[in-house]
Amino acid sequence: MTSPSSTSRAPAPAPAPLAAARPSPAALALHLARAQLLAHLRSPASYAIAVAFLVIQGLSFAAVVAALSDPARPAPLGEVLESHFGGTLLHWSLQLAVVAALAMRTIAEDRRAGTWEALLTAPVGEGAAVVGAWLGALLFYALLWLPTLAYLAVLAAYAPAGAAFDPGPVVTAYAGELLVGASFLAVGVAASAATSSQAGAAVTAFAALLALLVAGELPALWPDAAGDGAVAAVSRAISVRAHLGGFARGEPALAPVVLHAGLTVVALSAAATVARLGRRRRVDVAARAVATALLVAIAALATLLALRHPASLDVTAARRHSLDAATRAVLARVREPVDVTIVPPALAALDPVYAVVERTVARMARAQPALRVTVVARAGGGAGSAVVADLARAAGVDVDTISRGGAVVIARGARRRVVDLLELASYGQAPGAAPTVTRLFAEEALAEAIAAVVDDTPATVCVTTGHGELPVEPTPDGVDVALALGRLRADGVRVEPVIALAAGVPASCRALAVLGPRVALRPAEALAVAEHVDRGGAVVIAASSRAEDAGVATGAGALPATGLEPVLARVGLAIAPAVVVEPATALDLPGAFTVVDGYGDHPAVEGFARRRFTVWQWARPVTLAPAAGVTVVPLVTTSPRAWATADVAGAAAATAPGAHDLLGPLRLVVWARGARGGPVVAIGSAESLASAAAASGVGAGDLLLASILAEAAGRARPALALPDKTPDQVRLVMTTGERRAVTALCVGVLPAVFAALGVGLGWWRRRRRA
Repeated sequence: MTSPSSTSRAPAPAPAPLAAARPSPAALALHLARAQLLAHLRSPASYAIAVAFLVIQGLSFAAVVAALSDPARPAPLGEVLESHFGGTLLHWSLQLAVVAALAMRTIAEDRRAGTWEALLTAPVGEGAAVVGAWLGALLFYALLWLPTLAYLAVLAAYAPAGAAFDPGPVVTAYAGELLVGASFLAVGVAASAATSSQAGAAVTAFAALLALLVAGELPALWPDAAGDGAVAAVSRAISVRAHLGGFARGEPALAPVVLHAGLTVVALSAAATVARLGRRRRVDVAARAVATALLVAIAALATLLALRHPASLDVTAARRHSLDAATRAVLARVREPVDVTIVPPALAALDPVYAVVERTVARMARAQPALRVTVVARAGGGAGSAVVADLARAAGVDVDTISRGGAVVIARGARRRVVDLLELASYGQAPGAAPTVTRLFAEEALAEAIAAVVDDTPATVCVTTGHGELPVEPTPDGVDVALALGRLRADGVRVEPVIALAAGVPASCRALAVLGPRVALRPAEALAVAEHVDRGGAVVIAASSRAEDAGVATGAGALPATGLEPVLARVGLAIAPAVVVEPATALDLPGAFTVVDGYGDHPAVEGFARRRFTVWQWARPVTLAPAAGVTVVPLVTTSPRAWATADVAGAAAATAPGAHDLLGPLRLVVWARGARGGPVVAIGSAESLASAAAASGVGAGDLLLASILAEAAGRARPALALPDKTPDQVRLVMTTGERRAVTALCVGVLPAVFAALGVGLGWWRRRRRA
């Protein structure tokens, strides 16, 4: 048996302790961020900064509430908090001061206290230390925004019944604030790393951030810069207010994200480089500086790429910032360059509408690069007046409408469409309240205009001659149809004369126009017109209101027949040998009056009602007789106060209708179509639609005639029925006392609560130590 001593073994030595694993830079940065956040939460100075921040935000929100609750002021057009987050220059200047004060306490404070060098002697790299300081400040900055969520409760409490706020734009607004705050704090950290003086760090950071803010507002602060395309483009690209406005609208774009992310990375790298000075070898510092320079180049190229290929999200529930499928289909038909020129309004109150227009056009240009967009200077005197006058004639509106309300010009070569304010938006006004935009038609109107200028559908209008019709070429007195036919040619519609009408209407004619014949067409010619209609062709018959014994419309003598009475009778129409007297809208011209509201529901007169007026003189009424299978649409109608008298010579002196007169409302233009065959259009006065009035800037008669002829020829006006994308116009319902209470809450109570929280935490910490 062996002895225990011989079989026992000495105990094995304890294993040597493993070397403690060195934390990763990310873990170190998170640990330092936590320490930095706790330092902010314990510092009275940080709470003073927080109070200043909340006072600034409270003043801004109180201004928004004042605007939203004042019925005498137009409600802001857009998301409810867009103007708050976008802010004014003063608001942002004060907010930059707060950010600079917050950033100065990151590295400069530690350097002053001597803890920065002690930190870097530990196994902590400069990069991790800088990122930790920045992240801790960013977390505290995010905490500052939490009390502002009370603003949403205020809006919900005083919003009208049934109003609902879209959460998408609210979320992106706060996300945008944190994104911009991250980049600004990174700049502040870089300034803080460059000095041991907190005041110096704050001043340096504020100056740098203010320079960035001002650079983004150059077109507004320096109007001459707006004329320089490169300067304006760069300014728009770096505009902080524009960036935050996009986020607050629920339309965050990629370019601002890339820009601020790049600025954050570059600033933090610069801070790490500065932190190495005096601690590392020159070659290490130089390598870090080269890396920072490379990051600058990468960030700049990434931002340029994002600007060159713009992309954005639409987080709104109504998809207000996305193009409709019908609009994209129109843009897909663009095969050659189309110029889109935006003429801003002289009235600054309309700027929000045109801001929506510019954003809509920008989306269209992103979807279709063939669109070439230009924004011109506001309409003014001098040479601009001639441009405005030309646009007004093209749109068929008065010069004031374009000058004050602006317009958008869509052009493809010689083809042009002018979209004025009343086509872009409709307005309403409650009693005692300011006007409001009831609906925006920007995308719809612009897409329709683009569709019109790219429509190459073959269309030919044939014009009869040889019966004393209105001349197709300009005449000294303007009693011609040159302007109307010129509009058709500019839109790609062929206009051809028909000389031998008795031989038949050419097969190429989609529409036949008989405009103001002084001599009645012969029966053989009327038969040819009827056969043309039977084949599916259209005919537009405009009677002459010129008396047979006068060269102009004087009202004296008998009114000439057209010779096409049988063609009109087939669809139940007739042009009466009488003239209309319209006391409701009479002008200081014999037998003249205007029509503003009396337009029917038909594509041929779309866009005329309450937008464009026409002037009529010695107009003849179009009468209706029931006809089986015939569809009749009155295009232009007088007021109920009008009447028509057969006493042509005495019409000018008539003050009341006679026993045998036709009573209003009377039809001046009627579109009729039988069960078989093409449409027949009867117009009670060709001379009223002549060039003379339009050339003088009075009325849109030539545009009306061109529109009717184009519709008859098959060049239909595009009609898109798009969903309503009108931005919100929230109106808060509150009294003056409630407004004051909200101001006190936002400017006084919330900052005071935050200050009390800081005092309470300080008292609790001192009590624990005791």
